[in-house]
Amino acid sequence: MQIEFLSYLRDAAGSDCLEVPAATTVGELLRVLGERCGPGLAGKLPSAGNGAAEAAVMVNGRHFSRLGGLDAPLVEGDVVRIFPVVEGG
Repeated sequence: MQIEFLSYLRDAAGSDCLEVPAATTVGELLRVLGERCGPGLAGKLPSAGNGAAEAAVMVNGRHFSRLGGLDAPLVEGDVVRIFPVVEGG
């Protein structure tokens, strides 16, 4: 499974693109990424206890919340992009 990090999340992850073992859900993938990349990234990722995450997650071009949230299924070949949430006014 290919994971791409954009903007300052590249630095937090230590890479702009990672290959990780297959995960069955978005939540499982984010947990694995947090463990693998450390607290600099883990605290920015969506999780059950982090409603104010700094990162948005897209799976094959669709926001993960539209696919089932943290329970959204993943399959081999999915492309996951993780990028900062943009705010402003």
